[in-house]
Amino acid sequence: MDCNIISNNILFYLDNELAEGERIEFDLHLEACPQCNALFESVASTYNLIAVENQLAANPFFYPKLKAKLEAGKESRVIHIFNSVVKPLAIAASITLGVIIGNGELDLLNITVYDTEIISENFTPVLPADYSLWVTMNEDDGSEN
Repeated sequence: MDCNIISNNILFYLDNELAEGERIEFDLHLEACPQCNALFESVASTYNLIAVENQLAANPFFYPKLKAKLEAGKESRVIHIFNSVVKPLAIAASITLGVIIGNGELDLLNITVYDTEIISENFTPVLPADYSLWVTMNEDDGSEN
């Protein structure tokens, strides 16, 4: 057998999937070739280690722990959305409101009941019939045009 064929068939040999004739040729080549024998020993030891790992019993508490972690992950996503979206928007809105109040833009909202009475007493609504009575004033002498 060729060294390339040996390296390609090591796992088949370990799984006993080679025909009897190929298996005998494989054994003969391993005895004659130290490089293939070293490769075979390395792969066989790794393969045996994996087989031992697969034989370990599963932890009976694995599923309940995994389920609890997944449910906790759902709650953390809600917290993540709150921290990454809602919180910055609330901060931006409060800063904007603070700037507006600080500049005095909302002073019109501080009208008291007394102020509304004064405004209503001094306010006379313009009726549609009054639009025809516009009078313009001359800027030079203040006379009506």
